[in-house]
Amino acid sequence: MAYSRGECRLKQLRKRANLKQIDIARKSGYSRQMIWAFENGQKRMSPEAMYTISQVLGCSMEDLYRWIWVSVAE
Repeated sequence: MAYSRGECRLKQLRKRANLKQIDIARKSGYSRQMIWAFENGQKRMSPEAMYTISQVLGCSMEDLYRWIWVSVAE
């Protein structure tokens, strides 16, 4: 059994926390442009980015993406 990252949920979580992209950028150290790229699927977050942003939002790293089960051939 394996999982793969699906849709990024950063935008929904950010809005739920009533934060703007610039707020996440300032608190995480990532640029506002990078936050935009994460939210719009232009870039995938590294594990380090996921951990940092999850700490800013007060959620788990796993919450930042929809996770999709994928079949793996044995």
